[in-house]
Amino acid sequence: MSSSSARSFQEGLAAAHAGETDRAMEIAKSMLARNPNDVHAFQIIGFAHFTRGHNREAFEAFARANQLAPNQPAIINWLGVLLKERGDFEQARSAFTKAAQLAPRNPEIICNLGETLAILGERQEAQRFYESATAIEPPSPLVLAKTARFFEASHDIERARQYAERALAIDPENEIANIAVVEIEMRERNYNAVIARLAHVLSIQSSNVRNHVRLCHQLAEAYDKTGRYDEAFAAYSVANGLQKKLYTDRVAEERSPLTPESIKRLITFFAEEDIASWTRFDCLEGPAPVFLLGFIRSGTTWLDQILSSHPDVVVLEEEDNLVDAWSEFLLEDVGLRRLCSLPKVEIEHYRQAYWRRVDAHLKENKGKRILVDKAPLNTVQIGLIHRLFPEAKIIFAVRDPRDCVLSSFQQNFSINAAMYQFLSLESAADYYDQIMTLGQTCKNKLPLDLYEARYENLVANLEKEARTLLEFLGLDWSDAVLAYDETARKRTILTASARQVINRPYSSSVGKWRHYEKHMRPVLPTLAKWVAEFGYDVNGV
Repeated sequence: MSSSSARSFQEGLAAAHAGETDRAMEIAKSMLARNPNDVHAFQIIGFAHFTRGHNREAFEAFARANQLAPNQPAIINWLGVLLKERGDFEQARSAFTKAAQLAPRNPEIICNLGETLAILGERQEAQRFYESATAIEPPSPLVLAKTARFFEASHDIERARQYAERALAIDPENEIANIAVVEIEMRERNYNAVIARLAHVLSIQSSNVRNHVRLCHQLAEAYDKTGRYDEAFAAYSVANGLQKKLYTDRVAEERSPLTPESIKRLITFFAEEDIASWTRFDCLEGPAPVFLLGFIRSGTTWLDQILSSHPDVVVLEEEDNLVDAWSEFLLEDVGLRRLCSLPKVEIEHYRQAYWRRVDAHLKENKGKRILVDKAPLNTVQIGLIHRLFPEAKIIFAVRDPRDCVLSSFQQNFSINAAMYQFLSLESAADYYDQIMTLGQTCKNKLPLDLYEARYENLVANLEKEARTLLEFLGLDWSDAVLAYDETARKRTILTASARQVINRPYSSSVGKWRHYEKHMRPVLPTLAKWVAEFGYDVNGV
C-alpha cells in the first residue's frame, strides 16, 4: 500500500470511529475511484456502515474485502462480528476460529471467540479464551472490559470487578468498562453511584451509538430503582429514540410474520376462515413439542427456568424453528390459502423440518421427555402451530397488559421488526393489541390444548403455580423446579430477563405501570379491553 493510500485508510477509519460516516464514505469512494479493487476502501465502507447500524451493507463490504484479500485476520474477524450480530453464532465461531489461527496473539479476536462460545453455552471453553486474551501483552482495555462483562453475566461479581477496574485504570473513559462497572453496581443496588458515574460518562461525546444506548438504559434503570420515574422515562425515551434513528430504514425492509402488516393480514384471515372445515389428521408422524407463547415480558423466562429445572424437560429459548413453514405459508395470501387444504404428507414434511432445526440446537440435551419451545411472540403463529402440531400443548403466559407494555418499552432489545415496536409506548401498545387480537381469535376458533400461566400467580405462590403447570404437562412433581434460580445461574440466557431470573419473583414488579401512569395515559385506552379481557382491575391490579 502506498503512503497516500495508507493515509487515506487511516483518515477513513478515524472519521468512521469519530461518527463522521459521510466523510468516511467520501474517502472510501475517492480510493475506489483510483482503484476499484482497493481492499482498504471496502474496510472503511464496512466499518462506516456498522457504525450507522447497517449491518447487512457492512457484511457485504467486508465480504468483498475478504474476496480481494483472503486470509486477512482483521477482515475475517469483522465478518465474525457481523455474523454474531445477526445471530449466526456457529458461522461466527468458524470465522473467529479461523481469524485466531491466523493471528493467535490478537487479544480482540481471541476475546470475540470467547464471547461467541459463551452465547453458544460453552462457558468453560469461553472462559479459557477470555483469560487467554487478557494475558496477552500489552493489556487491551476493551478485552479486559468484555471479560468483566462475561464474569458479571456468569454471576462471578468479584472477578468481574477486578477486570473492570483493570480496564478503567488503563482507559477511564472506556465505555464497555463503564458499562461493566455499572452492571456490577446495579447488582449490588448501588443506584446512586451508578447515576453519578453515568452523569460523567454520558457527558463525553460518543461515536458508538450502541454503547450510548446501553448507558442511557442503565441510567434509566438506576433512576427507576430510586423512584425518580420522570427522569427514568426521559432516559428510556432518549435511548429508544437513538435506536429508532439507527434501525428505521432497516426494519422497513424486513419480511417476517412479526411485522404489523403481516399480523393485520393474519387477523383478517383467521377471523374470516372456517377453521372447522380443515381436515384433521390423526397419528401424525413424530412427537409434538410444548409451545410457550404469550407476549414479551409476561414471565416466560421465569417459566422457562422453572421448567428447565425439571429432569424430564428441556427448553429451547427463542429459536426460529418454524421458519421453513412460516416463510412458505404466512407471508402471502396464497400461502395462507394453501394452509387450509394442506395434505398430510406436507404437514409431516414441515414437522420433520421443525425437528431437524430443534435437533441442531439441542446438542447434549437430546432425549428429554418433553421439549418446550419458548418464543412468546410465536403467538402470531398459533394458527400455523395448530395446523402442524394439532396435538401440541400450549402454555400461554399472561401478565397485566399495562405492565407488559411498559416493561417492553424499558428493555434494551436487539432490534428487529418486532422489537422495533417497543421503541415507543404508542407502537408497543398497538403491537400488544394486534398480537392479542390474533391470539384471542385463534384461541376462540381452534381446539387448543392450552393452559394460561398468569405472571401475578407466579409471583404470589410459586409452588402452587408450578404444581398446576406440571400437572397440565403430565409431569410428576420435582423439588428442583423451586430451585430454578440455581438452574439460571448455570445457563446462558439470551433474553432481557437474564439477570432478573436468578432472583425470586418480587411483588414490586406487579402494578409497576402505576409509577408511569401519566406517561402511559395516551395508551391506556388501547390496552383497556385487554385489561378487562384478562380480568385485571382497570383501577389497579
